[in-house]
Amino acid sequence: MAEVALARRKKRREILLSFQYGITAGLWECRDELAKFLSKRYGSSVLRQQLILTCGATHGLQTLLNTVLSPNGIIFVEEVTYMIAIDAFKQFPLM
Repeated sequence: MAEVALARRKKRREILLSFQYGITAGLWECRDELAKFLSKRYGSSVLRQQLILTCGATHGLQTLLNTVLSPNGIIFVEEVTYMIAIDAFKQFPLM
């Protein structure tokens, strides 16, 4: 009886965890493999802690801008070549 209850509890926990967001920077296993690949490819040590995986270019650009610029930061561009970048830049009021 206790084994059945334990199995149900484990199954319920797995179901609940499946609806959670993943690690913000990306799965450790994926970042570890990418770090190995980049280290081998470029001949320089890359650690998984140095990598952040994003869900596309726009997400990467927004993450970079939020990390590097202050909320009142100013962005100067000669010419925007990535049209969605303008939307990412608009979160900064002085653009």
